[in-house]
Amino acid sequence: MSIPSSPYFDFFTLADGVYAAVGKVNSPAFSNAGIIDTGDHTLIFDTFNIVEAAYDLRRTAENLTGRQADFVIISHSHSDHWGGNQVFADHADILTTTKVSEALAEWVDEFKEIKRDPREYEASIKEIEKKLIQAEDERLRRHLSWTLVIEHHQFKTLANFKPCLPNQTFNGNITFHGSKRQVELSTPGAGHTDSDIILKIPAQKIAFIGDLGFFQTHPYLGSSAPEKWVATLDELAASDFETFVPGHGPVGSREDILGLKEYILSCKKLAAKVVQSGGSEEDAAHQPLPAFSKDWAGFGRFERSIRFLYQLEKKNE
Repeated sequence: MSIPSSPYFDFFTLADGVYAAVGKVNSPAFSNAGIIDTGDHTLIFDTFNIVEAAYDLRRTAENLTGRQADFVIISHSHSDHWGGNQVFADHADILTTTKVSEALAEWVDEFKEIKRDPREYEASIKEIEKKLIQAEDERLRRHLSWTLVIEHHQFKTLANFKPCLPNQTFNGNITFHGSKRQVELSTPGAGHTDSDIILKIPAQKIAFIGDLGFFQTHPYLGSSAPEKWVATLDELAASDFETFVPGHGPVGSREDILGLKEYILSCKKLAAKVVQSGGSEEDAAHQPLPAFSKDWAGFGRFERSIRFLYQLEKKNE
């Protein structure tokens, strides 16, 4: 069976009926998604940030499973993981936690305002272009260049974007029983955001972890509860699972889970050191990267995250 190619993501077969779609570097789709065939139902895990990638995801899923998706699971509230919901809304139930659904409703109001008057959005893109011209660090230049690819595409397609909210919510855990496999949804609570979902496939020891995972790329910590995030990473690392699909970056292993944990703890330590020495937020923003992450993608997220952690440490003084 041929698998449709996409300019937006690379496709990986993790097991028979379990697939990962990993956003391509420098494409307008920069998050990851998943397709899971339970034998009786087709599940989609996240829908990318752009409609075009979601259409390719839908075609791929239907080609592989022979049916339309029954359920779309949205891992958390950030729009780069549910921007393609409209592609599935005509035939699939869109499922997430109550907290995520409430946060999405707020985002939808913001999108409506942006569509009504896009001037502020356009101005923010021009600001990124200005930063790119001024940037001297090659890592920052790569990050800003990719960011512009994403933002230009989203701005150009804004008129056709129809944000779609989930029509089903849950709290706690859900299990899908299928003739091929059992799939479990768990909600560890706050971590990357106020509410994150993990999709587990115990028989194949595979877990789709959304933005609880950033592998070989700098994570965004600005909406996080770092201690709780680290606790969840500890649980995942201690589990029987062997393959982890992050929200950003390549499919990884337990080593990637532990690497992300080390990054979060290292950044927390950097921010705390600046606060304890009486330094400013600007001082924190100019701290050196954790050495092991110097070649990671997403360099621009480091400054935003370290500023957030600085403010968190100040609040906890």
